[in-house]
Amino acid sequence: MGHASLGSQVLKWDIVLSDSLKYNGQLIKFAPAGYIDFYAGEINKRMPNLIIGKNSVYLFVYDHLCATLGWDGSSNKNHRVPVIHQETNESLYIIDDQLDLPRLHHLQQVFAEAILATMQYFNLE
Repeated sequence: MGHASLGSQVLKWDIVLSDSLKYNGQLIKFAPAGYIDFYAGEINKRMPNLIIGKNSVYLFVYDHLCATLGWDGSSNKNHRVPVIHQETNESLYIIDDQLDLPRLHHLQQVFAEAILATMQYFNLE
């Protein structure tokens, strides 16, 4: 779970997902091809009104860690796993500056089901 804004810029997405990083002009993937799209689709099946951005904003926040620890699906796995960096707009679970536990629990359930379905589809259980 994460941020509602990036500095003074208000996000136009409910969720932002990243599966790659540009470093020295090179694209470094930390999840297999199609992984992020499948996961986003699974979230949208469960919450169709969410607006999901992909590889758009948070490319230099924590993605260097994702690139170090993530697995792109084609290189030597070497004890690494696919990684999706996800930022979730606080407005989905904080209402009037108060944590809305039922909403938060619903989001957690949706994300857990979506990642499990993604792992099963990519045979990564």
